[in-house]
Amino acid sequence: MLNGIAATLVLVVGLVRVFYLEKGPAYYFSSGPFLAKMGFYGLASVLSLVPTLEVRRWRVPLEQRRLPTVSDRKMTAMCTVAYLQLACLAAMAICANLAARGQAWHLLGGAN
Repeated sequence: MLNGIAATLVLVVGLVRVFYLEKGPAYYFSSGPFLAKMGFYGLASVLSLVPTLEVRRWRVPLEQRRLPTVSDRKMTAMCTVAYLQLACLAAMAICANLAARGQAWHLLGGAN
């Protein structure tokens, strides 16, 4: 829950910067690296549902003072999701660096 709150706070602060500070929304929403970064953020957010829902399933056994059981398949899926989220974070950092440097990706086939 704290991770979700922190991620939402980071998103809100970032969007305030986009719309009210820095270079303005026209600059950012025409920037390929910025749009890719937002896409990776969205993907990481959706991926976070897998472990979140699994941990919520643990509530009943834990309230009954039992350890939850996690199948090998589910554990593999949760580990895979964690690695994919880390890859999204790395990609977001790269995209943020490119966007800050003013690198342009012309998504519709234009030239630099």
